Amino acid sequence: MPNLSVVLASITPLLLAPLFAVHAADLDLPDVSGFLMDQDREIALARSAAPDRVSKDATIMVLAENGYETVIEGTNSFVCIVMRSWGNPTHDHAYLYDPNLIVPECLDENAVKTILPMQLFRAELGTKKTPPAEIEAAVTEGFRTGRFQRTESVSFSYMLSAGMTFGGGQQGPPHIMVYLPDNYKNGTVGGFPYSERFIIVEGDPDQPFIAANIYLLDKAIEPVID
Repeated sequence: MPNLSVVLASITPLLLAPLFAVHAADLDLPDVSGFLMDQDREIALARSAAPDRVSKDATIMVLAENGYETVIEGTNSFVCIVMRSWGNPTHDHAYLYDPNLIVPECLDENAVKTILPMQLFRAELGTKKTPPAEIEAAVTEGFRTGRFQRTESVSFSYMLSAGMTFGGGQQGPPHIMVYLPDNYKNGTVGGFPYSERFIIVEGDPDQPFIAANIYLLDKAIEPVID
C-alpha cells in the first residue's frame, strides 16, 4: 500500500476536471452514520495521537452528525481529533468517502489556526454528503476570500496512534506531520518524495502547507479506553 501522502502528491490536478460535472444524485455517498463511533473510543483514539504529556491537557473534538464538536476543553494549545477521510485534500477521491480511513492527530497552536479550520470545514461538508468536486471548489473559494490562512511558519501535528488506518482499513505508520510555509521546497529541507523515513509533499494551490512526514515506526501509541 503506497503512503497516502505519496498518493496525494502523484495525482495530477487534470484528473479533477471531469468530477466537477458530478452531482450528489449521481454518487452513492455513504451517510454520516457510517463514520460515527462511540465517544469514549473516539476520545481515546484522539489522545493516542500524541504522547500523554501533550494529549492529556489538549482540547478534544469528536465527530457528530453535522461536523466536529468540542467535548473536552483543554489547558494547552493543542487540539486532538480523529480525522476522517473528508479531511484529506479532495483530489484523493478514492478515499474521500471511506469510513475506514481514521487518522487521530494532535495539532499544535499554529496548525490549529491554519490547518484545522480547513479540515473541520471539509468534514462539515462531508457530513452533508457533498460531492468531492463541490468540496474542492468550496475550499478553493475559502482561500480566495481569506476564510482559510496559509501557514507562515513551521508547525506540526502528532500522528502516532496505533489505531490509525488509511484507505481500505490498512494500518497507517505512526509519524509526525510537519507543515511548512509554501516558500519551502524539497531541497530546502533536504527531502525527496519517496524516502521511507522522510517525505516532502509540495503544496497544491488549494492547500496552505507543504507536508513532511517523519516516520517513527516504533512509536505507535495504543488507545486507552477507560
